[in-house]
Amino acid sequence: MSAAFLFALLRSIDLNAVLAGLLDANPLLLVPALALYFCGVWLRSARWRYLLQPIQRVPTATLFRTMVIGFTVNNLMPVRLGEVARALLLARSHGIPVSATLGTILVERFFDGLALCAFLALGLGLLPEAVVRASWLVALAQVSSLVFLVAVLVAWLLAVWPEQLLGLAQVGLKLAPASARERINGVLRGFVSGLRSLGHSHLALRVLALSLAAWVFEASMYYLVMLGFHLDLPATAALLGTAAANLGTMIPSSPGYVGTFDLPLQGVLSGAFGIAPAQATSYTLVVHAALIIPVVVLGLVFLARADLSLRSLQFSVDSRQLTVHSRQSTVDS
Repeated sequence: MSAAFLFALLRSIDLNAVLAGLLDANPLLLVPALALYFCGVWLRSARWRYLLQPIQRVPTATLFRTMVIGFTVNNLMPVRLGEVARALLLARSHGIPVSATLGTILVERFFDGLALCAFLALGLGLLPEAVVRASWLVALAQVSSLVFLVAVLVAWLLAVWPEQLLGLAQVGLKLAPASARERINGVLRGFVSGLRSLGHSHLALRVLALSLAAWVFEASMYYLVMLGFHLDLPATAALLGTAAANLGTMIPSSPGYVGTFDLPLQGVLSGAFGIAPAQATSYTLVVHAALIIPVVVLGLVFLARADLSLRSLQFSVDSRQLTVHSRQSTVDS
């Protein structure tokens, strides 16, 4: 998928013009842009604290470090292992069941999706009608909104009526061996416990507000980088670009979301706002690099301070356990 998206991104542009656009950009604006991005990551960490609150109270600073490490692993390793890394690190540091943490991470994704759909709706509402009719963003907004609204509804039902729905799951598990049934039940109960915050309206509202705020900070980063490329565009472009690029990362791809992030963002700038494809591509490459390189550097620092490394952070998943190994400790979850 990454290869296909990259081919579509680069097939019809002049690479010399892309390089010229990179050289013409003002790099100084990257400093405040990155500050805005990491403020957004801190807000995501605060949101995660509320999601974990029904299970255990964890300091926001700890969750910030864990989240940055998770982003680092996602950028360097395949199949979103960063989400598993976050769960394993919390099991290592606070003894929280891995399945419960994965439940909270799934809720994060649902609220992220809703926030991005809100950006799409707002941005499309501000575009000229002729542009909207010809835009693929309308279909993206419709499909994404339906998917995430249904997902949040299902998660809410699991949070409000866990015992009833877990009871239904037992019907399908009757044919499984007793030992496997017991393990699966434990995983399911842990996972459902990670959804508990949705059953508390005050927590759910805080999670929604923090989700919107975090994405506003990230969209502000996109807008500052636009100014660095001398793009005279409204804030609407940053909202739509943020939404399209990050919804694109949900498509299975290489580590770091190569191609699936870049093509939608370039498409928004060139298709909806008339920016030359080469200049839009230059902008896209810088935004993508700014989202990856600083996080990876900081994540590797956090790993080193925790006496871990990407090599020593090994994942093993079998029918009995999900474990994280370091040079100092091994925790079975």
